[in-house]
Amino acid sequence: LGAGFLVAAFSLSSMAAETRVTAQPKPNACAASLPKELTARLGEAYKGWRVLGISALVADDQAIWKQTWDAKSCPGVATGDFKGAGTASYAIALIHQAASARSEKLILADKSGGTYRLTELYSENIVSNFAVVRKGPPGQYKDFYDRTKPITIRTDTAIYEHIEASAIAFYAKGNVFEKVLISD
Repeated sequence: LGAGFLVAAFSLSSMAAETRVTAQPKPNACAASLPKELTARLGEAYKGWRVLGISALVADDQAIWKQTWDAKSCPGVATGDFKGAGTASYAIALIHQAASARSEKLILADKSGGTYRLTELYSENIVSNFAVVRKGPPGQYKDFYDRTKPITIRTDTAIYEHIEASAIAFYAKGNVFEKVLISD
């Protein structure tokens, strides 16, 4: 009876361990779309933060994202020539969820000197719905409150948008980033 009990106990403990392994959350597909070196850099600089994935959006925003953009595209990562340097850089929506608050940041990552440089473009501490990021083309943009003076942007823009609410276009102007509210 003792040996049979040990085998049964071992089998139960093995099944429990297997259950724990399979219960791990799936990797965030948006984070997986970034270069590994950049993912590691973000992990060092922003501990406790993660790249926004579609599952973090409220149900209405998920449906709108899937209808408006490719359902396989990532609402937390946009790739473009945001600095006008002829090289790809990344606009990344990072989120932090705690029991008492949801926070978000928009980070621009570009490779400089063999490593990724991170520039924080936007941060908000308490949000009800997370904003998505997408690439906007070069061209003319108008400030939502002053439509009389269009702004000509020569680079790709990082559009940071609370779906069905406000959108801000971030763009390079020399060595700094400017922003313009394009909808509210």
